[in-house]
Amino acid sequence: MTDKRAVKRDAAKDLRATEVRSVVYEGCLPADAHWKIPVNSGQRYMVEARIDVGCDSRGWSCDNWATRSGPAGVPGYFVGGSLGYPNAPIGMLIGAITQIDAGASMDQTEAQRIFTNNVLLLGERYEATSPIKGFLYLIFNDTWTWSDNKGSIKVRVTLY
Repeated sequence: MTDKRAVKRDAAKDLRATEVRSVVYEGCLPADAHWKIPVNSGQRYMVEARIDVGCDSRGWSCDNWATRSGPAGVPGYFVGGSLGYPNAPIGMLIGAITQIDAGASMDQTEAQRIFTNNVLLLGERYEATSPIKGFLYLIFNDTWTWSDNKGSIKVRVTLY
């Protein structure tokens, strides 16, 4: 007896990529670290962020879990001296686009050079066009004492 079930072939194997339309960076961003992503002038980008059990189900914290937040930050908690002050609450995902290359690590002086007068309030979702060729930095908004920062959030950056 012949098997009469329909079988579909893999038509995708015949496809050939002709143009790359986007690049995606995705992962867990710890509260005590930063991301540095190269961008081109005129390049569109979208940042999406959320609390995710695959990173840390509690989100992230600036004070050993006394307070915690997601990428929007702790409502009403603004601290002078934080990288995003006065517009970004503590714990908010913030960013900056600059030509400064901080390398693999960032000290306080570099962070201030990168973020002072250049803060993007990314939060849970942000979409814009890069004005320059340089680097898109993402970081947890806090004062410089990062030793008590805990947790991480899921972040996805799409470059078009």
